[in-house]
Amino acid sequence: MEINIAPQVNLDAQAVMTGRGCVIGQSGSGKSYLVGVIVEELCRNGLPFLIIDTEGEYRSLKSLFNAIWVGEDKKADLGIDVDYSMLFQESIENSIPVILDVSDVVNKTAYVYKALETLYSVEEEKRSPYLVVMEESDKFAPQVVRPKINPVEEISVRGRKRGIGLLVATQRPANISKNVLAQCSYGFVGKLSIDNDLQAVSVLFEGRKTLDQIPSLETGTFMPFGLLAKEPVKVKSRRVLHVGSTPTIGGLQKKDVRIGSILKELKSGRAQASSRQQAVKASQNISGNVVSAEFTHEMAEDYARRLVRKQYLVFGKEESVDSVEPKYFQVVSCKLRAPTYKKNEYIEGYAMVKGDEFVSIDRSNGISFAKAPSSGKAIRLDDTDMKVFLAVAQKRKIDRDALVAASGSTKQKAAGSMRKLERAGLIEGRNGIYRKADSQAFLADSPAASEKSKVDAGSIVNYDRNMGKSAQRLLKIVYPGCEVLSIDDMYVPMYEITLRRGNKIRLFRIDGLHGKRLEGL
Repeated sequence: MEINIAPQVNLDAQAVMTGRGCVIGQSGSGKSYLVGVIVEELCRNGLPFLIIDTEGEYRSLKSLFNAIWVGEDKKADLGIDVDYSMLFQESIENSIPVILDVSDVVNKTAYVYKALETLYSVEEEKRSPYLVVMEESDKFAPQVVRPKINPVEEISVRGRKRGIGLLVATQRPANISKNVLAQCSYGFVGKLSIDNDLQAVSVLFEGRKTLDQIPSLETGTFMPFGLLAKEPVKVKSRRVLHVGSTPTIGGLQKKDVRIGSILKELKSGRAQASSRQQAVKASQNISGNVVSAEFTHEMAEDYARRLVRKQYLVFGKEESVDSVEPKYFQVVSCKLRAPTYKKNEYIEGYAMVKGDEFVSIDRSNGISFAKAPSSGKAIRLDDTDMKVFLAVAQKRKIDRDALVAASGSTKQKAAGSMRKLERAGLIEGRNGIYRKADSQAFLADSPAASEKSKVDAGSIVNYDRNMGKSAQRLLKIVYPGCEVLSIDDMYVPMYEITLRRGNKIRLFRIDGLHGKRLEGL
């Protein structure tokens, strides 16, 4: 099976469906047009794929082919919050393409990652050839340093044996993750003028002569690499307006399916799943310590009315209060014992933790959040690190030479431990003298006043049953050598305010103690 993109230029369908390719070209080079030709050929051959549509350009495929359009547009087949697991199972089993239209979505990356992660999970079981086509891939797999690879990189590196192929398109090859670009075994490069971009694609071509042609390429003409063709390729016209081994496409056939019945099944399944989830969620009551609210619902409604933007319009609607809902956010209250600078002396106190932040609940001054000194990074302390830290913790101050002696290690290794502990915010050094960083500011003499009660799980924002474990890890980082004596879930009341003007909303959250704005929840 072949995919024809130009006169006498055919791509092997197996290589496209399960390989890694790219289409690169600046704005106006015909990059999206070439992608359109490729996906039309996939549709004609009955091969399933997911296309990430960032500009709403590919919904026109539905005028000639069976395809499922997912997006925020009212005319879309399915909403953006569709059950992606069901969607991809139907797409794979019935060889129907999916157009994920994120052109109207505010947080495009979140939905793209959600879709890719679900597809990866579904293909763990299915292992059927399936192509991911991604426009503006530099936005979803940027060239930045991060602690772990994102779903695009995960698919580019490990998706092949699950049957997942990847075709990325970008205007700025200099900005896309090198992990992704390095995986591309074939592709097409259109006109580029920026030096950084030309430098980025230089590794794809063997000779300087080929690279020199790229700035002068005409619209719709591309320089191929990794293919038999060596000369520039003029793309043909579109039909539509604008386990270990790699699975093969031999078992894929174009199927005569009624897409209406599939959409009905997806919508019905989504409704049933949502209904079941709501029923289960509503029936779940979670026990914990609940901080009593002093800011009443009526006070929250008054606050909401003050937030409304007073704009009187000849046409259109004025902003109004849509809802004021009582909610809770979760923290964990931990009692711990930590070493002080004096030998055999410890301090006991209570810390409230949410994620990588310490939370202070003061009925006089309100609720505040403070990042942990180590920024919540799970640093590993080896034997030398611990010896250096404890030597600092047990002295009011200690000099560099004494620390090297206390570490029982080489001067170089001890110096490395000092730098590591300083970066983590655990010790402070100045002019060769070291002290333990003041992290006692996060400890309170007693826990926040609360009552044991039950909370409806549906009213807890971002409930995390493992928050206690992550809090314990954080405390071990900020207070090395500490002992966590107790750990309890705690729920802090707040109100979620929604203001609406037509289909546009503004969302605010305020605490239930003082009615102060809560950011980042």
